[in-house]
Amino acid sequence: MLYRINRALPRDIRAQALHPVPGTAHARFDAKARTYEYHVRLVPDPFSPDFSLYLDRAPDVAAMNEAASMLLGTHDFTSFSKVKGSEKHYVCTCFDAGWHVVPGGLLFRIRANRFVRGMVRLVVGTLLTVGRGKMTPQEFGEIFRSLNRVHASGAALANGLFLCRVEYPPELLQNLSLPTGLPYFSSK
Repeated sequence: MLYRINRALPRDIRAQALHPVPGTAHARFDAKARTYEYHVRLVPDPFSPDFSLYLDRAPDVAAMNEAASMLLGTHDFTSFSKVKGSEKHYVCTCFDAGWHVVPGGLLFRIRANRFVRGMVRLVVGTLLTVGRGKMTPQEFGEIFRSLNRVHASGAALANGLFLCRVEYPPELLQNLSLPTGLPYFSSK
């Protein structure tokens, strides 16, 4: 079955394991948390333009982290959502959001119980505006609290964004044994 699924998937997507779950389980709605990462290169690399955003100048990471800290907790993310999305509400609980220096660049990691359409790319784009000095962390907070998408910066390019982890309740993952080195799903 795994072989057949992988044959049907695009080349850049691979299933690593199959695990039976109850018939009522829903991959999207039963998830308790998701983690996205956004990759920014500060050093030119001809092998990664499809997988990261290149910046020719390092942004102010401290200012971006100061602004990102305002995302923590339960908030309405209307300011960082696609206009006229199909969402019934824009309230999300953000558990973690911050920039990390990595070899050759930066990594933005955000973990929340849910995300609204376009949210991560809009957050990253606006945080990068803070990092470039075109907006203060306080102005970022004002935009976030305004619940008005018009004031946020443009969305960051999609090529640096990756869904890295999905967390499910323990009862869905009982007796699950994933191949080693696959930290993508957990039962936290």
